[in-house]
Amino acid sequence: PSISKSLFILNNEGAKLLEVSNKVPFLSRILGGYFLGKIADRYGFIKTMKIICLAYFLASILIAFFDKLDFLQGSILLCFVHSIHSFFRLGSFIIPAIYIFRHCKISEIYKYSAFVWVVAIAGLAITNLYVVIFINAQHIDWCVVYIATSAISLFIYNYIATLPELREDKVPKTIPCQATFLAFLFAGICGAGLTYQFYVVETYINDVLILETAGQYVIYSPFWITLFLMFIPASQIIKNLGAINAIFISLIGILFSVGLLYIFPLLNYHVFLAHQIIFAIFLSLLLSPSFALLYQLLKGYNSYFCMNFIFHLGFACFAGLTIYISTLNFLPAPFLGSSITVLLMSACFLIIYYRNPFAVEK
Repeated sequence: PSISKSLFILNNEGAKLLEVSNKVPFLSRILGGYFLGKIADRYGFIKTMKIICLAYFLASILIAFFDKLDFLQGSILLCFVHSIHSFFRLGSFIIPAIYIFRHCKISEIYKYSAFVWVVAIAGLAITNLYVVIFINAQHIDWCVVYIATSAISLFIYNYIATLPELREDKVPKTIPCQATFLAFLFAGICGAGLTYQFYVVETYINDVLILETAGQYVIYSPFWITLFLMFIPASQIIKNLGAINAIFISLIGILFSVGLLYIFPLLNYHVFLAHQIIFAIFLSLLLSPSFALLYQLLKGYNSYFCMNFIFHLGFACFAGLTIYISTLNFLPAPFLGSSITVLLMSACFLIIYYRNPFAVEK
């Protein structure tokens, strides 16, 4: 069946959900990027990860005692607990990525960057699979996943804390402005691309296609499945092509996927399906090596803080912008969300093409 484009406008409930989802994590992500980076530089990788695991454990226990619907009605305490999760979430896999990059061969950083994304998406899928299996689970049961994983992770870090942590001498260097700005845009692509799918498209699917549980869509979504399968191949592709060629190809592919939404006056579901798959394939060309690219751009500072903070800042700003614009409803939400990603990729391509801050890319 065909779907009228007028249905792409989010209803009031969907817009309200996006608005709340935007306000709660925005500042928390930025603050998390700042303070977690400082903590990691001062106390080291192991201690920082133990702090993150403990905070997740305590926040998950707290959130289990509050009704989920209160979150939408402005429960200050529950919003605070969600903010704690947002504060630590990105750092929980960015800081390990930096630690891995410090101790692996330069030729391997693209592969490890892809592995980090694979683990992150797999964790998201497993969490949502829990809800799919236990469809009658209350919100308190959902938090069991967070409690269990954070407790297990804390135990593991306590166990390996006795192992000697590899260290590097910190030799701060001046990072060119264009490299810092480019890293900010790369992080923005990650934030805008994933937010477009997770909040904008998933909300639309739940609203228009009447799925009873939006969380189930993370398991069955052609976008997430395609993205997950493409991470490792994409890391090898960009390693061989280089940043400029890979971004250009990725940009063309995403433009084509977005163009499908503009070309057809009545959007057939199969067209929308094709858009998601194509969008995921070409987004992976930049998403998969994103941590490696950021590390190359910012490694001169040789600390956790710089990469961690820049990623948090870019991710939070453009994820927030994607959600905010989508709630305005002056144009169909999926068009706007995907178009922001296209604009960011265009800016990255132009900066690399004319400035080429990857002096040691190969």
